[in-house]
Amino acid sequence: MTERQATLIFGAVLLLFVGGGLLALYTNTPLRFVGALLVIAGVLAATFAKAIAGAQREAAKKPYVPAHLGDVRPTVYILWGAGVAILGVLLLLGWS
Repeated sequence: MTERQATLIFGAVLLLFVGGGLLALYTNTPLRFVGALLVIAGVLAATFAKAIAGAQREAAKKPYVPAHLGDVRPTVYILWGAGVAILGVLLLLGWS
């Protein structure tokens, strides 16, 4: 996977997660739709954890990004993705 693809997936996961949160907080969007967005974000994060961690490592090499942000392992994204996906499934099942 190229660096550009990994960065695209990293951005997509973050946009889905933040978008789902903002939709849930500030609109009358059904929580089942928000749950679907969170499930997609979680599954993508867990599936492409190695690529996302690599993209974050590359981003940490830029002068305007703190260097300590590059010390992340793929396990962090696997666990985070699993948690987000579980929350999305709960929202899909009607838990609010």
